[in-house]
Amino acid sequence: MFLRSTKALGLSLALTMTLIKPGLAQEPTEAPDAFLKRYFQTLHTAKSLEDLKPFYPNITAKDEEDYKNAPPEMKKMVEELALGMCKQEPRTVKILSKQDKNGKVYFDLSPDEIPTEYKKHATDPRFSMKGSVALVSEGGQWKVYKDHWQVKTYDNGEMKVSFGRDPDKEDAEPQSQSQANPEGDYGDKLRSVFTKNWTAKGKGSVQTIFKVSNGAIVEITADTKGDKTQADFIKSLMENAKSVPVLPEAMAQKPYGWMQFDWKDDAYCVNGPFFGSEPQKINW
Repeated sequence: MFLRSTKALGLSLALTMTLIKPGLAQEPTEAPDAFLKRYFQTLHTAKSLEDLKPFYPNITAKDEEDYKNAPPEMKKMVEELALGMCKQEPRTVKILSKQDKNGKVYFDLSPDEIPTEYKKHATDPRFSMKGSVALVSEGGQWKVYKDHWQVKTYDNGEMKVSFGRDPDKEDAEPQSQSQANPEGDYGDKLRSVFTKNWTAKGKGSVQTIFKVSNGAIVEITADTKGDKTQADFIKSLMENAKSVPVLPEAMAQKPYGWMQFDWKDDAYCVNGPFFGSEPQKINW
C-alpha cells in the first residue's frame, strides 16, 4: 500500500505499526497465544486506530508528530484505509509453529477462517495464505513487533500478494542489484509515473487492470463503485503517462498489472501494482 499527500506529511498506513526497538523488561502475565488470539479478533472489531494502539510498541516521535499535525481529512482517510486493510487478515488463526528467539516469540500461522476478501480464491486447491507474527515484551505487556502475510491466488494465473509489516526485512542492509526484488522496484517506479502530477479532486475509488508492453500501458480497464468520471480520470491518467519504464526481463512472463486508486482531494492512496501472467479480475 502506498500513501502520499502533496502536503508532504509523510504519513502511511503503517503508522500504527512504525516500531521502535523496545527494551525487554518484566515478563507479561498474559500467555502469548492468548494475546495473539485477542489481537486478531480486535483487528476485525476495531472502530478506530486508538483501539489498535495497545497492541503495538510505541511509535517514533516523528511519526507521532506527523499524524498529530495532519489535517482532519487526512487523519480520517488514513484511519479508514488502515482499518479496511485490517480486514484482509484472518479473524482466527492456526499456529503452525512457535519459537522463542532473540527476545521475541515468533509464530508461523495459517488462517483458521479465510478472510472474506479471499474466500472465493480459496476454493482453488492451490490457494495458500501464510502469516508470520513476532511478539515482544514492552512494559510488562505483549506487543506486535511483526505481522506479515503472503497470499497466492490462481484465478487467472498465479498472483502473489503480501501485506503487513516485517521490520527485520525493512531494517536490513540494502540488497545488491542481483538480490533486489525486480517486481517491487518496478512497481515503485510505475506508481511514481502515475502520481507525479496528481490533480484529482473530490473523493474516488477506482480499480484498474492493464498490460505493460514496450514501455507503454495498454489494454486498460478501469472500474469504480461511484461516478463513472472517476474511472475515466484514472484511465486517462494511465493512458497519458509519460516515461513508462520498460518491463524488466525478469518480469517478461508477468506483464499484466492490477492497481486500486483511492483519494480525497490532494490525499491519495495507491494499492499495487501487482503483476501476473494473466489479467486479474476486478472485484468490488
